Amino acid sequence: MKAADLIQNEPFADLLTATLSDFLTLRFGGEWRVAWKKATWPMEAQSWLVNLNINAIFRRGVSRHALENIRREFATSVIPWKRPFQRFYFWLATSATARFAAHAIVEIEPSIPDASQCLIIPGTHKIRFVDAAACIVYCYLKKGSPPAHFQAEIEARAFAADKGVPVPRILERLSDACIAEQMVVGTPLNRLTSREERADGLQRALNAMEPLYRSTARQASLAEYATGLLSQIKAIAAVREEIASTGVLALAQRLAGALGPADQMVELVRSHGDFQPGNILYDRGNIWLIDWEYSRERQRQYDLLTYSIQVRFPNDLAKRITAYAGSLPDASQLWRLRLFLLESILFDSEAVMVAISHYAPRSLIARLAEFEKALPSVLRDCGIT
Repeated sequence: MKAADLIQNEPFADLLTATLSDFLTLRFGGEWRVAWKKATWPMEAQSWLVNLNINAIFRRGVSRHALENIRREFATSVIPWKRPFQRFYFWLATSATARFAAHAIVEIEPSIPDASQCLIIPGTHKIRFVDAAACIVYCYLKKGSPPAHFQAEIEARAFAADKGVPVPRILERLSDACIAEQMVVGTPLNRLTSREERADGLQRALNAMEPLYRSTARQASLAEYATGLLSQIKAIAAVREEIASTGVLALAQRLAGALGPADQMVELVRSHGDFQPGNILYDRGNIWLIDWEYSRERQRQYDLLTYSIQVRFPNDLAKRITAYAGSLPDASQLWRLRLFLLESILFDSEAVMVAISHYAPRSLIARLAEFEKALPSVLRDCGIT
């Protein structure tokens, strides 16, 4: 989630300044004062411009190299008529006129050395500090985020890298809350203007996941696997009222009850977990897979369905689920889609559990509403309504 959304749903400024202060102490030593100011003038101490729309915090005059990944994500659009406007805004937001497009400033004392080569990128669970001169990105756990969630990502990335999956290489673990990783430059698939490159990037990403899938594949009872998913959703709902009140459990039970014969088997593999276009970076035929914090064992088709149905985006989600259900040759193949929705319900419930943002429960509610709308197509011919 980018800063423009985070600031609406959490104490963004407080979390950012506290996290940055801790990181700078770890990275450079000493004591650091980090302050958020809404006014972008006058600038005191070392002032960093905050632009929520391009999800970046930087010094005026920041190097093009430091901005490259941000430029690739926010300076273009897949909609042709929007491209000139988006390019112009990015130029305005990062050029000598950047102060006029900034939403706030962050003051840092003492001054960070070689700051023109640095960039700060806020995130949902971590803050990235880009040192473009050294080609290093520091990932620091955001205040309030669960350490176990951060450690799970590190372990998942290390496991995937060991199987040959292209992920940014972890260079050093500075603490339980911070890692230094290789700086990679790439364009998220959803920002590529070439349809051919998007298709190439997706195929390369799927091919890259195959060694991980093959090395972790196992056959399991579908009924037992579904029962385990349902038990985890029940456990979350039992401790979080805002999740229980969404009706998540009733929907999960309907899906679990429609999966098919008791002796049905399913192939389970270690999945990426959040296999969406924004987490696949592409550069002239090279790809990197990022953001592994939701990696876990799921059905083999989970990652592909996540990408194909665009399940992370609630707008018109029911239409996409219905279209996918209608594309299947017969209803006997719908059990995978039902299982996928059950797995997705657990994903969203767990995301609420670890979120700082107040937005998370609303996001869960929106997605569940879309699932409900799609149920007539998902549950057709199974005797459950």
